[in-house]
Amino acid sequence: MKTITVFLCSLIFCITTYGQSRADVKAHHLDFGFGGGYEYGGVGFQASFAPIPYASAFAGFGFNGGFGYNVGLVWHILPKTTRYTFRPFIETMYGYNLVFVYTDATYSTYSVKQYYGPSIGAGCELRFGKNKRHGADICLLRYAIWSPEAWDAYTDADSDIKPPLGPFGLSIGYHIEF
Repeated sequence: MKTITVFLCSLIFCITTYGQSRADVKAHHLDFGFGGGYEYGGVGFQASFAPIPYASAFAGFGFNGGFGYNVGLVWHILPKTTRYTFRPFIETMYGYNLVFVYTDATYSTYSVKQYYGPSIGAGCELRFGKNKRHGADICLLRYAIWSPEAWDAYTDADSDIKPPLGPFGLSIGYHIEF
């Protein structure tokens, strides 16, 4: 218990000191955006909340042949403040990470099969404007940790409907910070 108390007091001291030394820098706490990729549930929307400048939680909802979602955590290597235009990050999330959309000869969808599980990724935020409140989020490398059922479906699928990158993926979106 003593160790936890010392850790929490140290953390509060560091956050207070950081806040006092950077009075000209503002942290962004809310973030809304739209785009394509796992973080957006396919093609959709995402919202995130950053209680501290180095971490944020997000939820994404969208369309990927059906309804898709992902929720996760992002760790910012540089703080989520007005000081930085380029902010690299790493992320972990849970939600859909493989989807097969089956169509008939007239390209009408008759079945959508989604698989859920964890994913990890790395990317960057590129912010611009006077207050660096809007810009692009790009996840350059993501790896989906597929379940055995997802691997079986991927292995058994015809080559023309398999995702070309396998368990790897990319995403891009436009965001506004508040």
